Amino acid sequence: DGTDALEYADQLLAVVQEGPWMAVRSEPGERPDNLEVRTDLEVRVPRGVRLVLQVEHGNVWAASGVGALTVQGRNADVTVDGAAGELVVETLNGRIRVNEAMNGADLTTVNGSVFARISGGALEARTTNGAIVAHLQTPDVQGCVLQNDNGGVTATLPDGIGATLDVSTDQGAIRCDHPIAGPDLVSTRRRLHAVSGDGAVELRVRALNGNVWIARSASRGTLPGGGRK
Repeated sequence: DGTDALEYADQLLAVVQEGPWMAVRSEPGERPDNLEVRTDLEVRVPRGVRLVLQVEHGNVWAASGVGALTVQGRNADVTVDGAAGELVVETLNGRIRVNEAMNGADLTTVNGSVFARISGGALEARTTNGAIVAHLQTPDVQGCVLQNDNGGVTATLPDGIGATLDVSTDQGAIRCDHPIAGPDLVSTRRRLHAVSGDGAVELRVRALNGNVWIARSASRGTLPGGGRK
């Protein structure tokens, strides 16, 4: 009834100090059986603050200006815009979208796709069922490792970024739009080892059941296996 709802609302959030951390917990107590509750939290912090978020059955959006960020999710989509520090996202049954990460990212999901735009640092992205689309935007990107068990992988490199490519797929095809060379060049339907430009950025891609596209920023066309960029 209304009394239960009001009493529960009074204890909907708990804020406690845990050493150097400030912890905010939603629904710290047991929910009454006769209530259905949806909680939307907006947390504002100073720029550059490190955040650790643990979420079940809800989505996360981190706005531009966040410092180091760690997200652990379950049944959660995660979107991060303009992370300035270390970024680690792991979720189950959810999509991950990262825009303009300045210091790379470590992204893992099961049953979801990963979309990432990286302007610096190193990127690692993994999924079991979904797609991976990674845009390496500047020469400041240090490296990229992409792994997908069931789904396609697209890695976009702008002209001017040299890369050493180590790409393979078990059940799929590889397409590379960049000029490739090197004395150890290997280029087959399912295996690519090559150098583009000065080879400064190491790009490793592993797909089990899916196609791989190493695209140029200006590429406009059909992705291997269908769909468009």
